[in-house]
Amino acid sequence: MREELSPVRLLISALVAANIFLCSGCGGQARYTDSARGEGDKRAKQFAELLIPIALDSAGRASSSDLARVVEAVGRPRAVLLSEQAHGDGATIALNAELAISFHREGRAQLLATESGLFDAEETWANRFRAHRGGRYLEGAVHGTWSATAQFAPVLNYVQTTIHSLSAFQLAGFDNQLTGPVAQQEFANKLRAAVTEMKIDTAALEDWNGGMRILDSLLHVPGNSQRWTAEQERRFVRLFNSLENMMAADEKGRRRVHFWRQMMRSTRSYGLQHFRSVFDSVRGEIGDVNIRDAQMAENFLWLLEDTSVPGAIVWAAALHGARDLTAIESGDTAYVNELHRYVPMGAKLASVLGSDYFAIGTLAVEGSTGHSFVGGPEWNLPRPESGSLEALFAQLPFDAAFLPLRNLPPTAQWLLDSLWGRPFGYAPVKAVWPRLFDGLIFIRRQHPTTSPQVRGETCLFRSFLAGKCEQH
Repeated sequence: MREELSPVRLLISALVAANIFLCSGCGGQARYTDSARGEGDKRAKQFAELLIPIALDSAGRASSSDLARVVEAVGRPRAVLLSEQAHGDGATIALNAELAISFHREGRAQLLATESGLFDAEETWANRFRAHRGGRYLEGAVHGTWSATAQFAPVLNYVQTTIHSLSAFQLAGFDNQLTGPVAQQEFANKLRAAVTEMKIDTAALEDWNGGMRILDSLLHVPGNSQRWTAEQERRFVRLFNSLENMMAADEKGRRRVHFWRQMMRSTRSYGLQHFRSVFDSVRGEIGDVNIRDAQMAENFLWLLEDTSVPGAIVWAAALHGARDLTAIESGDTAYVNELHRYVPMGAKLASVLGSDYFAIGTLAVEGSTGHSFVGGPEWNLPRPESGSLEALFAQLPFDAAFLPLRNLPPTAQWLLDSLWGRPFGYAPVKAVWPRLFDGLIFIRRQHPTTSPQVRGETCLFRSFLAGKCEQH
């Protein structure tokens, strides 16, 4: 299972790995005068009054009553974003897992859609009753970034307990990428079978053989090591356009046909994402990232229509889920310029759903982060910038807390000003936060994700996927 890294995410990773956090004009350069310190103390008090504290026990588990208060404060939007600053944020993933379960228990969400493959999740969920590995079978529906961590395990275990219920917590994926093990192993053959079942004459499609060879290459060769020609792009796009149109004529098994038509659009965008890139080992054009985010938004909106659920969780990196990146006003110049050219999935969801899209970002104060899925190094979080949102939270005695950003009271209008924070990969930016997110989760101490454990030792990811590890 590969995770394709976008140029923006690569930039963020480089900033974090190199500990490049300070930039000209950043809040870290500021020093409070006595009057400014007094204003800061006043803001800290107002800030504390707005927060919903979330108590954590010694194992890091959140108070169920505090989680219920957060769910109540969010209300009943159609879609709620749960996000992390970086994919290796173990404390955030653990808290988001508990929040997702709470949203389902409170009847606010019936669908958990993650930044995972549309096909992987569809196939896994369709075969959920044939599980031969217990609750771990469901991990095929979720990218290993989350499913291969101990912190996400409670979600899969909880979903497993609901699958026979009329109120099951359904798993889905909205990513266009075909990098999961289910897609890599089964997508091409399942597509051939679907085409045969729909009685589509592949002999009449001049692009069939060539297009399928390109698909096989996309499935099994890392995309950013490919070099594509304009003719290969045209052939691939023509094939998936033709398949989508020909599938429209077959109304037998209507829902399945609609899924395959959506898969044709999603797969076409995945190809374009690679064809139109100029990737060397570390760089690409921002437009190629926008192709992916636009398709993720379309796939999620399709899932909402397809399932007809009144509420859903959108689980993704904060960068993908933010409502409006033009709310970022300053920071590292090159970084901010890239972000302003990037149109995230969240912008499309906010445009279509309006107030029915509730985006929650996360800010951690101290600790470290690290990605157990890829085995990368741990990064120590730098000290929060003076005057930043993290610095405000650091003055308070809470383990974690939720800050609602909609309908701020008169005493909190200063939160509509541009303030410093580190929402994406821990790179500091100055932004108007209610334009970025509808709420923020604050976590005092971050820690890296960890792998599932077996007999007190770390279970290697490949063994975990093969069902050879048992979780405690």
